[in-house]
Amino acid sequence: YITTIYIGFVQPLEVPSPLINDREGQPLIDHCVLKQDGSGTDCMEAIAVQTASLVIVGQFSRYLSAAIPAAMLAFKKWRNPPPEQATVTSQVTAQAHRATFGGTYQEYLEMVIQFGFVAMFAVAFPLGAVVCYFTNILEKRSDAAKVALLSRRPKYLGAQDIGSVLGLLELVATLSVLTNGLILYLSCEAYWAYFPASWSDSSGNKFWILVCTIVLEHLVLSGKTFISLSVADTPQWVLEEKARAAMRVDVNKTKTNSSEKEKRMKDYEKRREAVALNMDQDDVVDDDMEF
Repeated sequence: YITTIYIGFVQPLEVPSPLINDREGQPLIDHCVLKQDGSGTDCMEAIAVQTASLVIVGQFSRYLSAAIPAAMLAFKKWRNPPPEQATVTSQVTAQAHRATFGGTYQEYLEMVIQFGFVAMFAVAFPLGAVVCYFTNILEKRSDAAKVALLSRRPKYLGAQDIGSVLGLLELVATLSVLTNGLILYLSCEAYWAYFPASWSDSSGNKFWILVCTIVLEHLVLSGKTFISLSVADTPQWVLEEKARAAMRVDVNKTKTNSSEKEKRMKDYEKRREAVALNMDQDDVVDDDMEF
């Protein structure tokens, strides 16, 4: 995010560079792109163009990451053609020739980066969410093909949740409130128009607009915190299904224990009958010998 952060938060300040001078020998002032009429700079447009470029290029790079295993698999098939009749050995060899799947952690990080662009610079590029929605539909299919058809069969690794990625998403969601508020305050002329003209003097001092922005930011953070605390991490229907599953397990255990107990009782009765029958036969033999 470093380039977009620099465009959004450093260039609007127009801070003179102490190390670089212009042609006239004055400290160079780095600023955003100039407007077409030359009346000033337009940092919102620069942020939107930069964010859109990074989101689209990043999405195509993820598509390319799915195409690389396909190219490698095709090259290996060209060098070592598979037999015409598939056997167990040939299937194992084909699996061994495929690329190794790197795991889901890298896939999660890509989604976190994409979410950061969508959330942190939403006021400058509001269509980013729509673009990412449609591209993720295609990426879901490409990732499925990469894992199921183009990569070596991965080992099963169970996990309770997405791990540290959840903390990263929460951090990005919190930072997005701060970044959007700063972008509105520093670069959005349409946002300034909502406040009285006396709140912004000719020197660029917008103190009261900054105060209102800070208040708005705290309100949004409070709303986010309230929603995150009011919405349960586990939905109610999931808890109910877990309770039903646990109840079914208990019932099955009870039935199993009852059936085992009945079986043991029947075996015990059979043994008693067998012992009693043997005792009766021994008594008959003893009587015959006495006779």
